[in-house]
Amino acid sequence: MASSRYKFFADVKNNVTGTAFKGFPSTNLTTLFSTTNDKSYTIPLKYQYRPDLIANYFYGDPTLFWVLVYSNNIQNSPEGFETDKIITIPYIARVVSLV
Repeated sequence: MASSRYKFFADVKNNVTGTAFKGFPSTNLTTLFSTTNDKSYTIPLKYQYRPDLIANYFYGDPTLFWVLVYSNNIQNSPEGFETDKIITIPYIARVVSLV
């Protein structure tokens, strides 16, 4: 079963309407996955705008694209994954331990 990219977001309840939704992250996601074993990676043309393909390449699972989005603080995914941009690839053992 795939992990939810909303796992680290706080549940917020609207007391007026009685509805609930996911709010801001309950933790700093940029540093959550950080280890000394992380790698720097320059995005090649074939992976431009495709965090899912980068996640599949490094983690064997394209659904973990959100780890790259949050750990690199990319606000406009997938447009933030442009060619020649250097991103951090969190260490796979750390990612697996959290998801």
